[in-house]
Amino acid sequence: MKDEVDSFPEARTWEDNPDFLFRDQPIMRLHLWLETENGIFFGLGRQKLLECIRSGLSLKAAADCLGMSYRAAWGKIKQTEDVLGVRLIEKKGGNRSGYRLTPAGELLVTRFEQWYTEVEQFALNSCLTLMPCHPRIFEDAAVRDKTEFQ
Repeated sequence: MKDEVDSFPEARTWEDNPDFLFRDQPIMRLHLWLETENGIFFGLGRQKLLECIRSGLSLKAAADCLGMSYRAAWGKIKQTEDVLGVRLIEKKGGNRSGYRLTPAGELLVTRFEQWYTEVEQFALNSCLTLMPCHPRIFEDAAVRDKTEFQ
């Protein structure tokens, strides 16, 4: 396989000329999630959902911000809770008082963000070493929030 890649003139061009880059700076994007045999149980969308709840939004408002129904948001949280065997959100008080993250929910949000950041940085460093470009990390949170609802 390496011989095939080395036979392409373009491959030698960027390896022989370190100044060779694509005209436009590409954006590196990752789709990172965890799943079981029953499907996805946690990804960036669920992360953002929990972050919205942590910021004080109701579950309905958090779901609306991410373009999903209340039922879908509730189902995603319950599925993750079932897989992990712990509650991620709990009622703040009475029926209309909304939800807050449990300590397990807080820990999951913190650890997933750390994991995502570490994987993203590794991928960026690897790309800088192996590819003929200098990509940037996808940082537009408003767009990233809408691209994955896991």
